[in-house]
Amino acid sequence: MNLKYIVALVFVIVLAIFALFVYEYLERKATQNPFDDITYAEDGLPNGFFDMDTDTLAVLIENEVEPEQKAIYLLRDTELVKKDHPSDLTLINAGYKAIYEDITLNPQERALALFKISQQANGHNRFDLLDEFLSPEERLLPDAKKNYLVNKLIYEMHPMGIAYMDIRFHEMISGDEHYNEHEVYMFTIEKLNEDVENYRDKPHLANLIPDLYMHAAATLSLIDNTTIPDSFVTSDQVFSLLDSGYAACDSSRYIASRCTTRDFIEITRIDYLLKIGAVEQAEQKIDEFLASDLRPMIRAYITEYDGLSLGRYRYLENRTDLVEKLKTTIPTLPDPS
Repeated sequence: MNLKYIVALVFVIVLAIFALFVYEYLERKATQNPFDDITYAEDGLPNGFFDMDTDTLAVLIENEVEPEQKAIYLLRDTELVKKDHPSDLTLINAGYKAIYEDITLNPQERALALFKISQQANGHNRFDLLDEFLSPEERLLPDAKKNYLVNKLIYEMHPMGIAYMDIRFHEMISGDEHYNEHEVYMFTIEKLNEDVENYRDKPHLANLIPDLYMHAAATLSLIDNTTIPDSFVTSDQVFSLLDSGYAACDSSRYIASRCTTRDFIEITRIDYLLKIGAVEQAEQKIDEFLASDLRPMIRAYITEYDGLSLGRYRYLENRTDLVEKLKTTIPTLPDPS
């Protein structure tokens, strides 16, 4: 009988100890900061950063105090929104706008966020998305002018080379400003080299490198020796920049190997071939372009958003037969991989 009581007492004691351990474990879990479990790679990013869900990102954002790192997390969070809701421009741009308006972040990242909004406006032919950054009078201006003014806002916040190139491009094709081709050339190349070097190892900026080369090529194509007799800018230099932009998609682990910019580079190349009179080569490039694995963005840009009517690709737009070929063929292509 005494043995039964002893066994029962031991059982009660063991159960109590177990319950105490469970209670303490649950208490620790309840008070533990999930941030404590995150480990970091050599580049300063959390391990598995690009596979993180929004809840984990929210923990990172909540605990991060360093401005640039916090901006990386915020930008990634908005990228996930864009991935899940690619057509909800209001939701996507709300994320970028919040970054742009956050004065605790660095000017570089805030300017980048506004540039991302301008990319959405250009890519979707929705320049009304820029209106909230403009005065009531400016909202009545043509789309190209609104884009120009927003690029000036971006450049004033932080001197992004890509914004400079867009500003110069608009000024030169519109004739609004006098310019010196030597100054344009030198400053374009200077900003290109400076930003490529700065962006290469930064996860939130590296994907701008292909765009930088493409914008530099477009800008310098306005002062090439086809436009200005005896110009020091040759067609070979323009093509070299486009080739560098195409190859840049493989230059950093932070850039998708099949980046959307490659498609826009090829459209820029076709447009330039038509400009310099290489018509047969341009038509061949059209066929190669249609045979490639076109990304959803370029498909929608051409067929849904009427992107080849905005004046950006003037020589291609003048070849209505080629534009029509693109518009009618793209919907028949296999789905992108």
